[in-house]
Amino acid sequence: MLDLESPEVLRTVLESLKIGVCLVDHDRKIVFWNHGAEAITGYLQQEVLGRFCGEFLLVKRERNRMICEQACPLLSAMRDGRPRDAPAYLHHKAGYPVPVSIRAIPIRDPQGHVIGAAETFLPRSVGTHPHRPESDLAVGHGLDTVTRLPDRLYTEWYLLDHL
Repeated sequence: MLDLESPEVLRTVLESLKIGVCLVDHDRKIVFWNHGAEAITGYLQQEVLGRFCGEFLLVKRERNRMICEQACPLLSAMRDGRPRDAPAYLHHKAGYPVPVSIRAIPIRDPQGHVIGAAETFLPRSVGTHPHRPESDLAVGHGLDTVTRLPDRLYTEWYLLDHL
């Protein structure tokens, strides 16, 4: 019979998910990073474990606000104990933004105290091309659906990043 309470079984399941899963402690240091997170961000597990999540999950919200600086879903979930959902752009290791849907949830100890948070992120397609465009400027799927040119958010990110 399958032991669903076994830490090994749960870890194996989390490791094999295609969605990104990141667990952080109360100081937002990464304690778990699955294969889905590696594939989505380009950062390997050994590069991120023990490091501050803001170093790797440099996230922008749809309205060009830096989440990590102003409204971190992980920190908010840990503060009030409620889940958070947000559309955002992660910064890929190769330098381009990746559009994702983020969900942050608090992690509690047996007494109910918040001791960390879990964040899942799932790529979302922007436009009709869910694969990475070939153009260097338009990587990260930031294409306008009508013109097939980089959208406003991507263009602003690109300019800010290169100034």
